[in-house]
Amino acid sequence: MSKSRRQKLVLVLALCGVAAGTVWVSNAAAARSKVEALIGPNTFSCEDPADAAVVEQEFGDRDEAVCPMPAVRLNKGLECTFSFIINNAGDTEVSLRALRIIGMGPNGAGAHMPRLTHNSIERISIESGDANFVLDEGLGAHDSVEISAMVEGIPGCMSVGGAAIFDRTLTVTLSAYGLRGSVSPQGPTFALMGTLDSSCDE
Repeated sequence: MSKSRRQKLVLVLALCGVAAGTVWVSNAAAARSKVEALIGPNTFSCEDPADAAVVEQEFGDRDEAVCPMPAVRLNKGLECTFSFIINNAGDTEVSLRALRIIGMGPNGAGAHMPRLTHNSIERISIESGDANFVLDEGLGAHDSVEISAMVEGIPGCMSVGGAAIFDRTLTVTLSAYGLRGSVSPQGPTFALMGTLDSSCDE
């Protein structure tokens, strides 16, 4: 083969490689975009039903929608589960890799999530305000899975009538075609509500 023909062949193979890589990345992004994390207004289930609540949260200006948002009251002996659904509406299987819940680590404000009841997965042992979990399972096309986390009270200060609203606190890391990305629910996820038990006011 002549030198010029070899150069042309190398160029063609290089262009094909770039095109294949572009398609691979595009397919992976498309597959991940079909996955969503869904949180309903009754996502908290508590040993004491009085610890679970639903509050109204305004989105945008006064003319925007008011939507229900799940909440827990920081009462003494708090024991609840926080459940949500990961739904794959696409035609491609994806792999769930990690879960991060902001504000629910060991340094949280009045409550934390130490473990998932789903496969008894323990929180990664790091000092953080966030709860981090390692996931390792596939989610098939047009399939869904419910994941629940234990919610327990911890020392913290939140005044009566006060509230901590967590916006898009849930992040699920997933991969498709070997490439990673993440999904989060849109808007506020849940709230913690202050009580006499959580107050540090004198």
